Amino acid sequence: NTIVEKLLDQVDSAANLALRKDWKSGKDSSFRVPREPGIRADDLVHDLQEITKHVAAAGKGQGTCLICVDDGQAIHPAALSTLRNALQDVGHGYMLLMAMRNDSADLSNLQEGQRMIAEFATTSTDTGLPRLFGLNFLSLGPFDTALEADDCIQKRLKDRPIQFTGSVLSGIGRVTGRIPQAMITLANQVYYLASLPEGTSAGVADDPILRKAFINTQKPLVDIATEFCEQETNTRKQVYRSALGYDAAFTPLQVAKDLLGGRAGTLSEADFVADPVTVALERLVSAQFCKRSGNDQYQWAEPLRTHALRIAVG
Repeated sequence: NTIVEKLLDQVDSAANLALRKDWKSGKDSSFRVPREPGIRADDLVHDLQEITKHVAAAGKGQGTCLICVDDGQAIHPAALSTLRNALQDVGHGYMLLMAMRNDSADLSNLQEGQRMIAEFATTSTDTGLPRLFGLNFLSLGPFDTALEADDCIQKRLKDRPIQFTGSVLSGIGRVTGRIPQAMITLANQVYYLASLPEGTSAGVADDPILRKAFINTQKPLVDIATEFCEQETNTRKQVYRSALGYDAAFTPLQVAKDLLGGRAGTLSEADFVADPVTVALERLVSAQFCKRSGNDQYQWAEPLRTHALRIAVG
């Protein structure tokens, strides 16, 4: 509450609003957090989004707000977790800086803060802490590792009756590019579908449910990919399937060799096949599924769009 009230002080001053008075009115407040005895991440998400709406309505723009937390070691771990989860769900507009008190005579504030964050991260099961609670200006972009991305979902499944298979868990991070908000949106749909009577009888969400959830949440992209593939030849679709096996940048020659498989003879044979492969890849570039990355290389443009194509080509 103290953090939000300090934020509201700054917003009121900059945008000539009276949001802090509203916040302090308790159960009569139009905000959610002051009306409840405890703080839930969902309520904090709603209230932070409301603040940005008020600022925009006042004609003060929608710039980024940097939340500075001093004496971070005094914050209860549950409050840290709530703030972290809320900022993930809010998406753009908020960043976090933790400034630590200097409790050690022989260390600077920066060094002491780094030491305390490292110590806290070592004892915590939350692998996202080192990235989201640092001493630099950190935006809430993609998770850096698969472990962080998996934790984002696993924590939301704790004590729930339905669990996700390992392939679904890793698949959610992969197809969304590890973007927290996109992951949570997809995971919520997976959980919803698995909870339906016809969803799963074993209490486990599997790959077919993930596929259906993706189509439900990304229907416009799937429709675009499907319409594109309906105009393509079977040969080109075969090229697309082969190219989709690459996560990093790839060349037409690599895809050509994959297509030749055990029939690959001389290098010139692969070179010959690479020509129509290049034409097919250029079709993907024109449709914005793929992009050139130099040195005759290509790479996929955007994870959600790429997975929509993967579904469309079967």
